[in-house]
Amino acid sequence: MNLGLTFQTITVLVCAGGLVAEERRDAHSFNELGVTYFKQARYEDARQAYERALQLDPDAAPTLANLATLYRTLGRNDEAEPLYKRALAIDERAFGAESSEVAGLQGSLAQLYAEEGRPRDAEKLLRTALAARERILGQTDPAVALVLNNLAEVYRTEGKLELAQAENLRALRVFEQALGPDDPRVATGLNNLASIYEARRRYDDAELLFRRALDINLKALGPAHPDVAVEWNNLGGVAQHRGDLRGAAELYRKALAIWRESLGPDHSRVGYAWFNLAVSYAALHDYAQAGPLFEQARGILEKHPGDYRALASCLESHARVLRKTGKKKEASRLEARARQFRELHPGEETARRYSVDVHDLVGTP
Repeated sequence: MNLGLTFQTITVLVCAGGLVAEERRDAHSFNELGVTYFKQARYEDARQAYERALQLDPDAAPTLANLATLYRTLGRNDEAEPLYKRALAIDERAFGAESSEVAGLQGSLAQLYAEEGRPRDAEKLLRTALAARERILGQTDPAVALVLNNLAEVYRTEGKLELAQAENLRALRVFEQALGPDDPRVATGLNNLASIYEARRRYDDAELLFRRALDINLKALGPAHPDVAVEWNNLGGVAQHRGDLRGAAELYRKALAIWRESLGPDHSRVGYAWFNLAVSYAALHDYAQAGPLFEQARGILEKHPGDYRALASCLESHARVLRKTGKKKEASRLEARARQFRELHPGEETARRYSVDVHDLVGTP
């Protein structure tokens, strides 16, 4: 498939959409343009389109929700949460507390809670959203599968792997039947099921599904999209589990390059990529390379509150490298910080390291 031609076509369509939005000067057109830009990972263009829409209609709940999802994707959760809550209040007044619109916003807010290390709050919201969507839409609608997928991710991060696998398989079947085998949402389901298999040490099954997801996303999204980087990162994890540390490092570098370019150098996923790369070099006993990489990872992860377990793991791993190189005093300092995080936040785990979001982007009526 000629990806150059594909993206040239998309660019022409987006330019045309921009002209339509400028000519009509209505909030709906700018919101739809923002959604198109978001799907292409053109995040600054999407932000500007959403902002233009909100200038024309400040109380447009779909646009508020889409801007919140953009901020959450960029790791700016402190800006995303109030936008979700504002959109939720507007839709509750307009459609009622048990509407499909409200359920969609509850699901998005739940993902934010999961990222901030609040799995119980996330699970509660997702269960409420799932009940509403199943009642309104039935059990075979992709919007229901979206909630199931994200509920499965919460279960996975809580270590409830049987529940996670059951919900993920259910979501994947709906995505495949409703959308066809080549839709990016199918890739999301495959990726997240593979993450469960990886957690259960079924590495052959995990690699197979990660590669299927990679093939779908390369064709649908292009090689520079951040969801493609997720697959490279996750394949690196499988290679590392198998002991192919140099192969893992190469895959982590692919993910790192894409995330730095598409999400910015301080995004949490960039921090995870530095951490994964550092771990692979530490396992190779290349401490000269591992140490600075751990420092890069720590500097980013410390900017993202909520993911305390990932930060604690990074501190502990870096401390081991420091001890190997005779820097015991600095190692002890990092170990003490890690213990503090684990005591304050027991049992919390990142929902971001090996997962892909399904974004509930909202069109305006």
